Amino acid sequence: MRRHAHRESDHGKIRGGKGALFNIKHHLERIRSNCRLVLLGYLLLIFVIGLWPFTFRQINNATLTPDKGLRFERPGTAYTSIPSGKLRDLTAFTIAIRLATDSSGLSSFEKIFSYAVTQQEANFILGQWKDGLGMHLRADGKSQEIHFGADGVLRKDARIGCVISYNGNTLRLYENGTIRKTRDVGALRFKAWEDSYPLVMGTDAHGHSQWRGTIYEIAIYDRALAPEEVQGCKGPADAKVAGDPWPGGSERNKIEADGRQPATGHRKSEAAEDTRPVIHYVFAPENTYATEFRGGKALAVRDLGRGAAADLVVPDYFMPYQRAYLGWQNDWMQSTSNWLDVAVNILGFMPLGVLLMRWLTGRGMSAVMALCMAVSAGFVVSFGVEYLQAFLPSRDSSLRDLITNSAGTLIGSIGYWGIGKWGIRKNVYSAGAISR
Repeated sequence: MRRHAHRESDHGKIRGGKGALFNIKHHLERIRSNCRLVLLGYLLLIFVIGLWPFTFRQINNATLTPDKGLRFERPGTAYTSIPSGKLRDLTAFTIAIRLATDSSGLSSFEKIFSYAVTQQEANFILGQWKDGLGMHLRADGKSQEIHFGADGVLRKDARIGCVISYNGNTLRLYENGTIRKTRDVGALRFKAWEDSYPLVMGTDAHGHSQWRGTIYEIAIYDRALAPEEVQGCKGPADAKVAGDPWPGGSERNKIEADGRQPATGHRKSEAAEDTRPVIHYVFAPENTYATEFRGGKALAVRDLGRGAAADLVVPDYFMPYQRAYLGWQNDWMQSTSNWLDVAVNILGFMPLGVLLMRWLTGRGMSAVMALCMAVSAGFVVSFGVEYLQAFLPSRDSSLRDLITNSAGTLIGSIGYWGIGKWGIRKNVYSAGAISR
């Protein structure tokens, strides 16, 4: 009887053990299933936050105004479809522009007009910082760019004529014909200026650093204007930039669908005494024509300067001259907001590392393999978000974000692994103490 009762007790234990094992498996399966749902939900959240507001196809807010200007709102840009190639080996120059700003210039150095691709790949950049007009200029033999400008030049909604000239020794900045700033920089040469850069207005070549305002006229000369010529570069609508515009004929340049712009415009035979600008844009309807660009519709603005034409193109939809994929900011450690972005990126991807480790180890994968897979998956997710951000005018595709997001996944994965190992040890020790 005792033996029989003992056997029944053993059978009960076995049945109880099997039931407990079934319950454990059931709970593990529920945890694994819930983890999968949470993981999918978190991945969706990452893509929503990373790609909001999903403005992949936005109207290009660069439009002609009734008072013969080209107005830029966010996002809005215009650029030469191919580089101009007309600013080679200068020993003197003048950049004249009539504009009215609607920007505060508080967020960054907003690009008004540039002959550049990036800050590092630039011949010159003209922009607004607060109420100041500034120029970044590169010259042969100079390891650092030259910064030149003056505060208080740009007043909201005031139409202003600004001129920056270099006569072979001195940089001068004029506001409505009056000198605002001079700086002796010595003899400069610009033979090393890169011809492959475009002329861009309203943003930089990547579509960032948006400036808001209206440009009425731009002229670039390969000489320094005399003081009496500068008097013509004033703000009122009836003032003209020095030099008579040369209107184009009927057989003007056409921008082909592939983005190339053959220089077939008719020009006067050039003579040594020709003092017209080499590049000249006047934003009047008679100086524009409809065209196609990159498979879509666009407005083109004729270059009235001498030499082969460098017409501007204004696409109907916002398309920067060049998409910026995984850009790198050299000064990302110099700003509190940048450090905050780094912290948010790391903290935002730590839960992804935890969820991936929990899901992968729950499928029977070893901890080391799960760690490698989790970090790789975090990198792929971050890369996908950063790649797509290059097509959003309001977002930047950043290599820094890719690195910090991946680091957050790594930290979360290692944290889960470490806590898991500690928890296992604790359970083992607890089980040993109970058995004793």
